[in-house]
Amino acid sequence: MAEGLILAGSFLFIGLLMVGLSLPLTLGKIPPNKWYGFRVGKTLSSKRVWYKANKYAAKNLLIAGIIISIGSLVLLPFVGIISFLAIAGIGNVLILTLLIIVLLRAFLYIDKL
Repeated sequence: MAEGLILAGSFLFIGLLMVGLSLPLTLGKIPPNKWYGFRVGKTLSSKRVWYKANKYAAKNLLIAGIIISIGSLVLLPFVGIISFLAIAGIGNVLILTLLIIVLLRAFLYIDKL
C-alpha cells in the first residue's frame, strides 16, 4: 500500500512540476537559451517565434500538468484496492499520452509560424 501512495504522490509531483515549469514560459519570461523551453531550430531562429511557440507549448503543458495532477489525486482512493502495477500503468499512460499530445500540438503550431 505504501508503494502505491508513493507512486501516486510521484505522479502528483510530476504534474505540479509541469505546471511550475510552464508558468514562466506562458508569461513570456524566458528568453531564448540553451537549457529551458521549446528548443528547436525554428524557435531558436527568431525571438518572435521563440516567444509565440513557447507560450503556446507552455499553455498546453500547463493543461497537461493540471490533468496529471487531478488524475493522480483520483488514483489515491484506489491505492490498496487496485494493484501497484495498475496504478503505475494508469499514471504512466496518462503522462506519456499527454506529453505526446503537447509535443504534437507544439510542432504543428510552429509549422504555422
